[in-house]
Amino acid sequence: MQKSTIDEEVPEIKLKGLEPKAWEDRKPEQRLTKHQRFIFVDQFRGMTVLFLTIATVTWILGKNDPTLSIPFLDHGWQFFDPGRTTWNWLLMENQMYTIIDLGSSLFMFILGVTIPISFRSRQAKFGTGGAFLRMLLRVGIFIGLNTLQDVVGVITDGDILHYGGLLFNETLPALAWGTALGTVGVWLVKNPDRRFLIVIGLNVLHGTLYLIPELSAFRHGSPVPPTVWMGSNEFFDYYMIPWDMISFASIAIAGTCFWDWFNPDKPVESIRSRHLPIAMYSLIACFIVAWFIPTEHHDLTVSQNLLAISSGYFLLVLFFGFEHVFKFEFPLLTPLGRNALLLFIMQLIPGELFQVLGLYDLVTPETAWFGLVLCALAVTVIGIVGWLLHRKKIYLRL
Repeated sequence: MQKSTIDEEVPEIKLKGLEPKAWEDRKPEQRLTKHQRFIFVDQFRGMTVLFLTIATVTWILGKNDPTLSIPFLDHGWQFFDPGRTTWNWLLMENQMYTIIDLGSSLFMFILGVTIPISFRSRQAKFGTGGAFLRMLLRVGIFIGLNTLQDVVGVITDGDILHYGGLLFNETLPALAWGTALGTVGVWLVKNPDRRFLIVIGLNVLHGTLYLIPELSAFRHGSPVPPTVWMGSNEFFDYYMIPWDMISFASIAIAGTCFWDWFNPDKPVESIRSRHLPIAMYSLIACFIVAWFIPTEHHDLTVSQNLLAISSGYFLLVLFFGFEHVFKFEFPLLTPLGRNALLLFIMQLIPGELFQVLGLYDLVTPETAWFGLVLCALAVTVIGIVGWLLHRKKIYLRL
């Protein structure tokens, strides 16, 4: 019988990156970063920016009329959201879930992957205090941008400002705190095996709180107003449990472990012993947990977190293989990934501009194809900005 090739020696691949001078050569020597750049990481980041750019268009199309949007390229609840239904012994939401619902979590994951790279680089350059100050600056910028966005919503749409939305349970603040807690995790717990226990602990905490009937008022879609603890329920009560922050912190820390498990000299061995098992067991855990805590995008439930961690690990290993085994690079993704944070913020602009110009009104059942045109326009705008910045080797990092 022929011996299985899975037991044979695998030719080893070295983890190689671009030295700072190769991708930041417009900067003087003293201003160069201390870390390498990795194409497969930029490709993954670029993928998340691409999907989020498309989602800014499909989201508005689906909100106007779900029949005029593509389900797997839009938020799932716009197509199937039964509201609260009896799920085992509790009332829960069990929404349809898509790759777009996973997008912000995957973006948090890849930010987590880069935390050990950037934090240690800044430690070497500015010291530990300086590295933390840079991290806090990012937190402040993200929360400031989110506040600006919400204030515009108050002025244009008559929305109400909530402290939870401004500081926690919206995408930008959740990304900020996830980055902050991921950085603290890297600093305090050097061993990634031990650090991953924090990931497990945070998800156990999230799931336990979610399953306590007395706390169900704090979940999304609750028909019962929360108990008044600290003022009116429009200010404090509704957001007493920062679901997004807990979830994004767990995903970010899982991303930091992905990087720190890499052995630069034997990355294939690392992938086989750590990355693929984590991806597999997270997916199995997701399948089990989803029967008790189903997917619900707004609260970023544990089943969603496990799916994001599994998908992030599998996809990043796949991009690693594309670069190091197949020598293949997807067009446009690297330029998008090199300025991911900037383009993540900018990708909101085309969709909002189309709305101001009334272009969404041109998408009707008879002209559904025009949605493709709007998606292509949005990607083109963001793609051109990313390509120009990449060509000029201008990389803006928060």
